[in-house]
Amino acid sequence: MAEISFQSREVRFLKNTSLLKRFKEQNSELMALKPQIEILQIVEEYSSETKKTKKHSPPLLQINVWHPFIFDNRLIPKTFEGIEVKNITTGATPKEFPDIYMMPLWEHNSVDNYKKFIENHYSEIREKLGIDDKDEMLEALTGGSKELEKANRALEKEWKKLKAKGVAPPLNFEIKH
Repeated sequence: MAEISFQSREVRFLKNTSLLKRFKEQNSELMALKPQIEILQIVEEYSSETKKTKKHSPPLLQINVWHPFIFDNRLIPKTFEGIEVKNITTGATPKEFPDIYMMPLWEHNSVDNYKKFIENHYSEIREKLGIDDKDEMLEALTGGSKELEKANRALEKEWKKLKAKGVAPPLNFEIKH
C-alpha cells in the first residue's frame, strides 16, 4: 500500500567510483546531453510519519540525474544495477505549469501543461532535442505521457482517499511505495 512520508536523510556523496563510470558508459546517449550525475550513499532516513530513524548498513545507494526542463527523459533509466535512479529537473518551472504550491501535483504535472509548453516552445525544443514531431516531444519531456497520466491518477486517488479519512495531506505530496 502506498503511504505519504516526509523524510530527511543523511547522505554521503561518492565520486569517481566504478559504478559512476559504468553508469556513464552504459548510458552514453544520456551522457551526450550532459546531465549532472551524482551517486549517494544513504546512511539513515528519518520519517516524520513514524517518528523513527532507519539506519542503513550497508548504506543504500541512489543515483541522481540532474538536468534542465527541456530534456529527453526517456533516456533516464528507472534503475541501474538494482539501484534507484532519481530524475531531477533543475531550474525554474515554465509559466505553462502553475505554481506547484497552489494546486495538486497531478494538475501541475498534467500532460495538458506539457502540451501547452510544446506549443509555446516548439522551436526551442526542436533545437535542443532534435525532435520535429510534437507527440515525440511530449514523450521525451514527460518520459512517457501514458506513464505520467497513470501516476497522476494514482496520486489523485490516494490524496482523495486520505482526505476522506480526515487526513489533510498537502497538495504537492508524493506517494512512497
